[in-house]
Amino acid sequence: MAGRPPDGFRRRWWAYTSGAFGSWRGLFRSTDVSTKGPLSTRSGHLRSTQFALLRTVSPMDEAENKCLSDVEKYGCQVRHVMAEGDSPPFSYSIGIERSSGSPEIIVVGLEQSLSHFIVNEYNRRARDGEQYRPHQRVSDFIEGFDCELRAMDLSHYRNYLGWALWFYGGSNFRVLQLVYPTTTGIWPWDPDAPSSFKIWQPVLDTSG
Repeated sequence: MAGRPPDGFRRRWWAYTSGAFGSWRGLFRSTDVSTKGPLSTRSGHLRSTQFALLRTVSPMDEAENKCLSDVEKYGCQVRHVMAEGDSPPFSYSIGIERSSGSPEIIVVGLEQSLSHFIVNEYNRRARDGEQYRPHQRVSDFIEGFDCELRAMDLSHYRNYLGWALWFYGGSNFRVLQLVYPTTTGIWPWDPDAPSSFKIWQPVLDTSG
């Protein structure tokens, strides 16, 4: 089931891409950093003893223990970072590659409720055995719109994926960015893409 944009989202998105708005920032609410786990309750591939071993490596605070518990219980944890100045909000997963073998996922520029749905749905599908690859077009993540997956370049990990870097003990993991078009079908890499759209949804692959 596709994620339905919140009330007014489609109207405001259409208004912006039709030229009525001057900034993508007007479409989205800033929200607090979230540690809410995903919706799926299917058990992960890692055993409880493996998570217990991770906890013995070094003392952990409450947030770190919560991260491990969410990955153990749900298959991943979702982190949301608020917009700040010209920097857009973004949400990303922690633990999907370890629990199901699929790349992590990041979504940039969407409000928390929608981006959390996307990450949760991706996690659910990955745990059900669906395979994802760079440049793949995918549907049913945002209602009425196809999206495209792009491989996130390592050069962006430090600026976006602090908790994932902690979880994996470095950058030895893969991440896919789910990229969405405007309502008129323009992608951020298209020559006629509005500059404000490209700023609010930077493409984090090798071209970004």
